[in-house]
Amino acid sequence: MIHLHVALRRTGPTEPLRDEGPFGDHTGYCTLPEPYPVFHVTAITHRKDAVYPATIVGIPPMKDFYIGGASVKLFLPIFKMNFPEIMDLALPAEGVFHNLVFMSIKKTCPMQAYKSPCGRPPMHGLWGMGQLMFTKYLVVVDDDVNVHNPSEVLFCLRANTDLPSLEALAPDRSRLRFLMTGLLTASNHPLAALSFQTAPDASSGIVRLAPFAASAIDYQGTNLARAALHSGLVVLVNRDPVLLASAHPASRLVLFGRPGTNYVLEFTTNLLDHVTWQPFQSLRLTEPSASFEVSPSGPTLFFRAVEMQTP
Repeated sequence: MIHLHVALRRTGPTEPLRDEGPFGDHTGYCTLPEPYPVFHVTAITHRKDAVYPATIVGIPPMKDFYIGGASVKLFLPIFKMNFPEIMDLALPAEGVFHNLVFMSIKKTCPMQAYKSPCGRPPMHGLWGMGQLMFTKYLVVVDDDVNVHNPSEVLFCLRANTDLPSLEALAPDRSRLRFLMTGLLTASNHPLAALSFQTAPDASSGIVRLAPFAASAIDYQGTNLARAALHSGLVVLVNRDPVLLASAHPASRLVLFGRPGTNYVLEFTTNLLDHVTWQPFQSLRLTEPSASFEVSPSGPTLFFRAVEMQTP
C-alpha cells in the first residue's frame, strides 16, 4: 500500500453480475452487453501529489499509436528469433494501433507468408502473439518494400492483387469475381472466400449454395478447364439450433448448435392442434454439429430441437 498513488476502496462481498454495455469505441466498433462484477466504491484515497497513469483516446494519431511504435522496436528482435524471415514490422496510424500491421519478409518461396519452409508461418505466428491476435488486417510484402511508408505498401498491394467482388445477377443468383496474380505454383491454394454474419438478435437459418458456372484463365490468357463445382449449404446458428434431415446414405438427423450447450431432440406424430412433443434424445454439443440415425420404418415422425434451460 505504501507504493500506491491512488487506492479505491469498496464494500464486500460483491453482488451478482450485472450487464455492462454496449460500448462504442473510437474505431467504430460496438461491444455487446456482457455480465461483469459490480464494484461499489466507498472511498478514494491518494497521495498529495499523486500520479494517475492513463491514456486519452480520440481521433488518431493518439498516444496508443506512439506506444505501438515503441512496442514494435522492443519486440521486433524477439519476433525475428521465432521467424527469421521477418525483416521489418510497422503499425500505421491508419490502423489505430494493432488493427493494421505491415510486415516485410525475406521471401525464398511462393506463399511463404502462410506456408513457411523455415518452420512456423510468420503470418499465423504473429496472429498468436499477445495483442497482435486482435489484428484485423496483416499485409505481408517483400523485403524491398518500406513498410513504414503506407503509400508504398498500398501501391504494392494494389499492383499485385485484386479483391474479390460479388455481383448480384438475380434474387437467387450472384457472380463471384476474383483475380490472383503472381501465383506460380501448381499446389491448391484458396483464392477467395464467402463469409456470413448475422445480427445478434436474428434467428438461425440455412443458405444454400448452388454454383452454376466457373471459368478460369492463366497469366498468359489461356482458358483453363480444371475448375470444379460443388453444391452445398451454409448453416447459420444464432439464437436457435438448426435440425436437418438426410435420407442418404441412411436416415439421420443433423443438429447444428453452439458447442457447450445442452439440447434435447423431441418428436411428435402429428402437427395438428394440441401437439404433444416427446423426448427423443438429449445431449451436450462438443462440436458445432452432431448426427443421429433414425428408423426409416414405422409411423411418420416430426422432430424438433430445443435448448435445455439450466435451473
